[in-house]
Amino acid sequence: MVKLFAIKTVGEDDFQGFIPKVQPDKRIQELLHRGRNKLAAQHNILGYLLMRKVLISQYQLHPDEIVIAVNEHSKPYLSGKSLPHFNLSHSGEWVVGAFSEKPIGIDIEKIKRANLQVAERFFSLPEIRFLNELNEVERDLWFLKFWTIKESYLKALGTGLSRSMSSFVASYHDGVFQITDDENPEKIFLDHRVFEQNYLVSVSAYEPDIQNEIVIYDVTDLIA
Repeated sequence: MVKLFAIKTVGEDDFQGFIPKVQPDKRIQELLHRGRNKLAAQHNILGYLLMRKVLISQYQLHPDEIVIAVNEHSKPYLSGKSLPHFNLSHSGEWVVGAFSEKPIGIDIEKIKRANLQVAERFFSLPEIRFLNELNEVERDLWFLKFWTIKESYLKALGTGLSRSMSSFVASYHDGVFQITDDENPEKIFLDHRVFEQNYLVSVSAYEPDIQNEIVIYDVTDLIA
């Protein structure tokens, strides 16, 4: 089963008070110094702590086994272990994570106005034609639907945006999203949902059983 989890960011003062309570970890110190800004640092650290919490509580890993490496496209994975696979994403107030026995990708985006120049630059022609047939309000929402689906798919492949988004087509038929990709013959299972009213979350998985509910942790749950 694909397991889904989320953690909400906290205020800066609360976050600064939270960090000293967390079990010491060299990775956390690295992320604190590497953050481009305070919110980016919090996204990265909460994502790491969420991943660590799930791997320990759901997959019975020892903390010493959680050593993170990245592939040639900067996708993180567990060094020295083939399972489980995981992927993280963040936007605005939320960090989300997906965990699976097979490669997995997840993307979250806060609902906002779309930049159609971005669609024309990155999307395939069928997707652009679909968007152009919609009214302005629908177009903004569907741009983000396609974006999250496509990014989660590239993350599941392990390529990220090093591969062009226009090299495959996302479509929507009879209430279901589909991917058409001549370069990848394997079956991909897609899940798309509205999360906390003003966020969109998409998951791309190599197994069909995707958890119905996103389990939300409080930051205090991550202290170990």
